[in-house]
Amino acid sequence: MSVPVRTCIVTRQRHNKMDMVRVVYFNNYVEVDPTFKKSGRGVYLIPDLKIFDEGILKHRIENGLKVGRNFDKVEVLRLRQEFEQAVILREKEAQEEHAQKLEEEKEDAALQTGTIGVPEAQ
Repeated sequence: MSVPVRTCIVTRQRHNKMDMVRVVYFNNYVEVDPTFKKSGRGVYLIPDLKIFDEGILKHRIENGLKVGRNFDKVEVLRLRQEFEQAVILREKEAQEEHAQKLEEEKEDAALQTGTIGVPEAQ
């Protein structure tokens, strides 16, 4: 099964979709979509606040979403806060995935050496 890949609207770098943050535009409202399931036109960004800020300054997010207007200050502040929360969520998910992978590797190593179920010596 292939992993979906998306391009960051700001840096033009390609990354795994689940490692990105999606911003969506629907019914004249722009919001961050941490679930990747909301309806509307979406753009993807690398989960980095500097990238978000650059996307706002260069109007890449507005242009990518085809909003047809510039974001006002209140909208930018709200989006930045939502983006920051999504970045924290992505980091937490990555840490949990890494811990799970380490646990699986530890179990595989124990199976290969035949030490599974044997208590460790103290």
